[in-house]
Amino acid sequence: MFPGKNKRKVILIDPKFQIRYILINLCIALFVGISIYGASFYFAYKMKKIGLESGLAENSIFFKLIDQQSVYLGQIIMVSLILATTIIVVSGLSMSHKIAGPVHNLKTNLIDRIHKNQYRPFNLRKSDFFQDLALLLNQYDEHIIKSKPQTKTDKG
Repeated sequence: MFPGKNKRKVILIDPKFQIRYILINLCIALFVGISIYGASFYFAYKMKKIGLESGLAENSIFFKLIDQQSVYLGQIIMVSLILATTIIVVSGLSMSHKIAGPVHNLKTNLIDRIHKNQYRPFNLRKSDFFQDLALLLNQYDEHIIKSKPQTKTDKG
């Protein structure tokens, strides 16, 4: 279709950074989920305790209702955690791409400058973070080129 155009999609640009980023977010979500799950059981325990202290019989419909609602709430929390995990992985991958991509691009650009003495414009995708960094680096290049003394071969 487009000769010379690389159409492959790299899932992990910087695996060490991206996996760590996603895992940190998953741990936060897991902590929140476990906290809510534990709070729901504590709430059921307190309600049962209040019922017993009020003199309700242990086989009262009140206790069956609390048990039933605890199960439903647990199911809702589990489904929510699964949904949150999916959202965190997908959005974490997307967000980490917007960080890892520009950093990788900057590294390869600087390596080319050091080892190959190649100066090419620093370009980012429109959705990447650090757009101001690309602009600044390109302005720096222009400044260096303008302030570089011209030799006889440069003048023509």
